[in-house]
Amino acid sequence: MLRRALIPACLALLAACSDGSPVEPAPARPSPPTFLVFGIVENVGGVPLSGALVELFAPGPLLIDSTITDADGAFGFGGVSGYVQLKVSKSGYFLESRSLNVTEDHLYRFQLAPWPEADVLILGDWIQASVIGGAPPCDPIYWDAYAPCRRFLFSPMASGKLVISLEWTGYPELDATLVTSAGDYVGTSDGTGVGRFHLEGQVLEGQVYEVRVNSYYGTQDFRLMAELIP
Repeated sequence: MLRRALIPACLALLAACSDGSPVEPAPARPSPPTFLVFGIVENVGGVPLSGALVELFAPGPLLIDSTITDADGAFGFGGVSGYVQLKVSKSGYFLESRSLNVTEDHLYRFQLAPWPEADVLILGDWIQASVIGGAPPCDPIYWDAYAPCRRFLFSPMASGKLVISLEWTGYPELDATLVTSAGDYVGTSDGTGVGRFHLEGQVLEGQVYEVRVNSYYGTQDFRLMAELIP
């Protein structure tokens, strides 16, 4: 009985609310403004760098977009707003990263510092080398901040596992790391024993890597063998 009594009341309410006029849709909320982020990538001498990879990240980080600088070192992204991060990288240079709060169109200038001179890592042969006690550190920030260092660059022709064996006699002790051109660690030496160790890490075809041999804390002679396992 209650249900039957409610039906006339609902119909009356519906009739009162509908006077025959068309219902106006709610106004759409305006889209938040977006802006243009553009810039120039140069070396430390101010010469434009073409072919540099520029990546745009949202917090997370979540890759939004990427582009390559043109012959004038220029790049640009449209439709950007709020907090983002720009990362700029190029083979042979240190990566640069910058966090931004984009509230207007803006021009950004990046200067990439070159990697220090290094030897080329050759596969399949023992390499005789030395860490010189007065050499600058390869990693001036982390645990090897004061360790003299010797650098070897490697760009694989195929992806695989890079395996490095290193041997020396006496003191000081050595260790080694394998890092990307962005400074990310791929592998560290395993400390298999006094006077020798192995270092392994997965590498990708066409990328540039650096093997850093650190001394604690003087001059040390060593020999090194590198192999790439597909």
